[in-house]
Amino acid sequence: MHSLFYIFILVVVNFHSSTAQNQGKASYIDAGQLHVIDGSVTDQSKQDTSYSLLLAQLAADNKEPRSSIANWYRNYDDVLSNIAWITSSSEGFQPFNPSTDTVSLKSVIQTSLNGRITPDLQDILNRAFDKIEQLGSTNPIINQFTSEVHSNNVYNMQIQLVNENNGNLVVFQLYVTLTTSESIGSDVFLFHQYAKSAASIQVAYHTIELNKSVYARIRQSIIDKLGPERIAKYIQVLFDDVSML
Repeated sequence: MHSLFYIFILVVVNFHSSTAQNQGKASYIDAGQLHVIDGSVTDQSKQDTSYSLLLAQLAADNKEPRSSIANWYRNYDDVLSNIAWITSSSEGFQPFNPSTDTVSLKSVIQTSLNGRITPDLQDILNRAFDKIEQLGSTNPIINQFTSEVHSNNVYNMQIQLVNENNGNLVVFQLYVTLTTSESIGSDVFLFHQYAKSAASIQVAYHTIELNKSVYARIRQSIIDKLGPERIAKYIQVLFDDVSML
């Protein structure tokens, strides 16, 4: 009897331990977005973030090209506000002025996030950049990412820093746009060195928090709207230290 009780307790403890650990630092490409996900974020929250932000992108894409920056973001933000994401802070687009004669989108992202990102998230972002560089521009995942970001000489992408503390799921978003007629050749668009004189760059910041109780009621409808084919096409794992979507 005692041995059976001990085995039962051991199984329960192991189950709860594995459940608690079923999360890890991760980075996903989500259509035209790059998710940088802290180790505090659970699997369910990873999925909720990726799926809802994908839906917002696709809905905005359906109404405006990404090159129509103001209108595209108006539609994007409207969708998020209608699917339980609450805006807690926002800083509108401002010009980004490079300090060198050439500039890459990678350096724009790093500079724009300087002082706004934790060391852990910086490490995840660096790992994501390394993985994208390893895959290269001809990789189908990166090729799809590039096509989603690029529209009519405009690169328009979002970088999301995802945290979850005490049950609060918060996404800090960096919006980056670059307008240029310069060809990137065989480079990955994030790493190409654009001439400063030929690049017009803007950045903005947007912080949102998920109302989980409301989202739980609409979660399945969002999954159904996306469908398995679009989820598989647009959401790609760069790395996940513990689990997969």
